[in-house]
Amino acid sequence: MGAKVHPGGGQKPARPPTVAAAQAHVFVKSPNPERAKALCALVEACGFAAANYGETDACLAELARLMAPDSKEALPSALIVDIYDENGDGMIDESEMCWPLLRMVQRPHAPFDDRLKRVFVVVISKDVAQSPRLTLDALGAGAKMVTDDDSHLTEALELLKMTSVRSVGVRGEASGGKRGQVKCPVCALPGLSPQLLYGHYSLCHVTEPGPDGPCPLCPQVCRAGHGFQPFARHLEKCHAPEGLDADGDGHVSAAELRASMKGAVMTKAAKKNLEAMFSAGNVQLPGPEPYVAYAWLVVRRPSDGKYLMVLEAAHTPGCHGKPRYWLPAGKCDPGENFTEAAIRSCAEDTHVQIKPTGLLRLMLEPSAKKSLRCILYAEPVEDDPTIVVPKAVPDFHSIGAIWVDPADLEELNDAEYRNPDPPRLFPGVEAGTTKAHPLDTDTWRHLEATVKTLTAVNDPAQRDALLPHAWDACERTYKSVCHHAVGTGKD
Repeated sequence: MGAKVHPGGGQKPARPPTVAAAQAHVFVKSPNPERAKALCALVEACGFAAANYGETDACLAELARLMAPDSKEALPSALIVDIYDENGDGMIDESEMCWPLLRMVQRPHAPFDDRLKRVFVVVISKDVAQSPRLTLDALGAGAKMVTDDDSHLTEALELLKMTSVRSVGVRGEASGGKRGQVKCPVCALPGLSPQLLYGHYSLCHVTEPGPDGPCPLCPQVCRAGHGFQPFARHLEKCHAPEGLDADGDGHVSAAELRASMKGAVMTKAAKKNLEAMFSAGNVQLPGPEPYVAYAWLVVRRPSDGKYLMVLEAAHTPGCHGKPRYWLPAGKCDPGENFTEAAIRSCAEDTHVQIKPTGLLRLMLEPSAKKSLRCILYAEPVEDDPTIVVPKAVPDFHSIGAIWVDPADLEELNDAEYRNPDPPRLFPGVEAGTTKAHPLDTDTWRHLEATVKTLTAVNDPAQRDALLPHAWDACERTYKSVCHHAVGTGKD
């Protein structure tokens, strides 16, 4: 399969099918009749009408017709693009990648329509989903999700229908009862409650840098830039619905969001009360943060030797407004040790359950805070590629995850990682030059107990008393992997 492809090609558009003007609908672009039929059936099972297009130009022609000034029909809620090696030449060609269709939101065909920003573009393709190069290219060209699993597509469509689809009237605007008084600050989708905004943004906009301006729920000003809090981070930290993640997997499902709503809407009065709570006179400054420690992971699948990478959301520190790859990683929650934080964070970022088995590196930040960072070696609890399917539905934690061969990383450059740790670590682990040291030692157990104690409270005196002894013991037991270094944590 070819790696990098570029826009080009095209065919004369065919006369497209149409769907009912007031019905929520989804366009399926697939040149394979059998696959198109299966995808349309999946779409209809999720409560949408479906229309299939065998050619890119036919789909673009229908979108242009719907955007015409005299059109009273709605744009599709989603566009599902089936990409595969159609001509069997062993690579994904330019025309097979459907570049004009993926880029319709970024560079839409005339006439331009802001409603295109609300179309959820999904690439469903084994060839693309298993290639880190093509996945990044597809997202950069306008896709908001890449998967090769129909269950992930179903999950996304169910969440999309709940959070982003309303009864449709003229030009796709809302008609009928109100669900709320909030608009999405990116695509201006109206009628959202705080819960719906949370679900809508986490699904549809975490591949984008985010808006600059006040939060639609409170006066907090957010900006997508270094030194500012991006809107996605603010929404996740300050406006997550209470009790939303009922099963504790770090991912919001349509069922969990529906249960958390309990009939609540954001009325004008409720929005005014919420703004008052966040006014300058009422905002409480956060207290001192507990001791900070981070766990990073190199996860290898023994069955085929592939490594697990996370596709970080655009608002993540160090990503600079674009999706970028990195290791599964996370900051220890209060009272957590490294192993607990690693298992939890990997499940949130990748939906893969892992078991840490070794220590690759231990780093102590040479600052007053003395933050610890460890890199653990781990393997999946279930080693069956047909069962263990990594995450593909976007949310605030990550856009998804991917299993890669070290050779796949040659197609990426350093700027396409949040930090270029994967190409530095994976080859060494694979060659055996970077060795994992055992965790079944008294030194490691003592360090874990120390981290668990320090992350539970903010007590510099306790940190200064406990940490030097634990670090000295690690330098004796794990001398070759202990370093004084400044690294990037995931906060």
